[in-house]
Amino acid sequence: MLRAAVVDDTNIVEIQYSGSVTTTEMEDIRTVIDEAIAQHGSINVLAEYGNIELRRIEPKAYVEDLRMTAIIGHVDRAAVLSDTDWIRRAADAASKIIDVEVKSFRSASRDEALAWLQD
Repeated sequence: MLRAAVVDDTNIVEIQYSGSVTTTEMEDIRTVIDEAIAQHGSINVLAEYGNIELRRIEPKAYVEDLRMTAIIGHVDRAAVLSDTDWIRRAADAASKIIDVEVKSFRSASRDEALAWLQD
């Protein structure tokens, strides 16, 4: 499951990943992100990772995910919520590679992550 929504009265796009991911879900995420960028100019991302089943992600969804790299220039900050160590380590490493401030948080720290994105 992959869902996205804009947090009310903010430029924060919240994305929730868990289980399998379909190409349609990935395309829907892109629509939400593109609309938020059109409205705000730039966005912050709150990405919440649950139990992802890598073998149940449709191959075309990976292609759609790669196309999302074009939005990086419109992202100011990204907070990653996960209790999975490799996801948090990957998020921390990404902050050194891309020109976006990225910070990882444990899942229970959602409020702290939102506050950081709004700071």
